[in-house]
Amino acid sequence: MSRNLTTETCAPPTGLKTAEIISIFLETGREKIFSRDLAGILRDGRDGLRSLALKGSAFDEYAISKLLRPYGVRPATIRIGTEVNKGYASVDFREALKHYVSGPEIDVRKKELHRRLELRAEAQAETDKERMLHEQTRDAQRQESIE
Repeated sequence: MSRNLTTETCAPPTGLKTAEIISIFLETGREKIFSRDLAGILRDGRDGLRSLALKGSAFDEYAISKLLRPYGVRPATIRIGTEVNKGYASVDFREALKHYVSGPEIDVRKKELHRRLELRAEAQAETDKERMLHEQTRDAQRQESIE
């Protein structure tokens, strides 16, 4: 089965997309990820993440493989839980990050990631606070109806 890839399907390799993939590992807390899940996160925004560079593209597992190959990162057969499939481990990207992404770009991505994680923590705290308030209100209403 041959693939006819256009520039929209698989953009040329860039350090930015590699940094985006590393950000996905950091933000989701995953050590391993299947190729199909990585493509879905980059393309469709699963797990609350989305690559603006790939928005609306036909980016798939093959395109990720082609994108990462020049960096020496290749998919491997991995196991997550009981499922076995092709994917990547976060350690696969460490060398690529050191060699192909500039120091200033890494610093910018780290700051963005740190801020994004802070905002998520704040949002989660607000959600938890609202949930507790809702539960307290519900409990008070139940108590009133009993009395």
